[in-house]
Amino acid sequence: MSFYYNYSGGGVYQSKPITPDDDLESINIDDSVEYPSVLLITTHGEYDSQELISFKSTMNIKKINAVISGVCNYLSVNESDNIANTIINNINELQITDMDNGALLIQKMLKDMLKKMLKNNKINFNDLEYTQYTRQTNRAYEITSVNIGEYIIDKKYTVYPGDRINSHSPFYDSITLLTEEPYNDLIQEILGRTTRKEIQEVTLSTILSHIYITKNIQNLIIVDLSCSITTHIDDRTNRIINRHKERYKMGGYNRKTKKNKKKNYKKSKRSKKNSKKRVK
Repeated sequence: MSFYYNYSGGGVYQSKPITPDDDLESINIDDSVEYPSVLLITTHGEYDSQELISFKSTMNIKKINAVISGVCNYLSVNESDNIANTIINNINELQITDMDNGALLIQKMLKDMLKKMLKNNKINFNDLEYTQYTRQTNRAYEITSVNIGEYIIDKKYTVYPGDRINSHSPFYDSITLLTEEPYNDLIQEILGRTTRKEIQEVTLSTILSHIYITKNIQNLIIVDLSCSITTHIDDRTNRIINRHKERYKMGGYNRKTKKNKKKNYKKSKRSKKNSKKRVK
């Protein structure tokens, strides 16, 4: 016979078996432990308006951005699967149990993968976008913190269904909660399934509103592996945005520049081909 206790973070209850070595008297079966949810984004991404549009966050967020403003990210199907499965293993091994340490753990894993990828990459990209990408790698995977009630800059995510079908992966060209099985694509959950010819677009504000309403998520780590294309913003403005991170953050927008004290997060119950790289 096995006993289980509940822990929180994904919107529904999940469980972990108690081993024979555990002290059953010290365990409260009804206690919920505060764990963050993890959202993985592997679509195309851009900020498509000249003025950055922000909205008020309904949850605490740690947002990890693959690239800085104005830069494309390069991602393959194999890399998406590897990143997703590594994070899922960390979740199952109870290594992502709070917002701060969880985000730092994921950030370190992503930076280590980036170093190996750049070292072993034999593909020669002779274009401006790839040059911009390699020049910003020392600033890749920066973490932005946004608390409930603070403003976060909106972003548009795009999926070309034909690419998604050809990838044969649930973690490529999708937006997925890795803390909740089955790992459904939230874009299709919101917009429905589509044909290979129909392009699907969704905003960050729509995604966050959906998971807040349907899953009651209040603590979220976002792993954004999409591009940060700024279609209507010139290079000079992008340099200003990236230089003044305290004011302009493509993951979040803070009106206060002073360093925030460590926050006590509120509890929320929860229970193309593989070898070819593609600009996200």
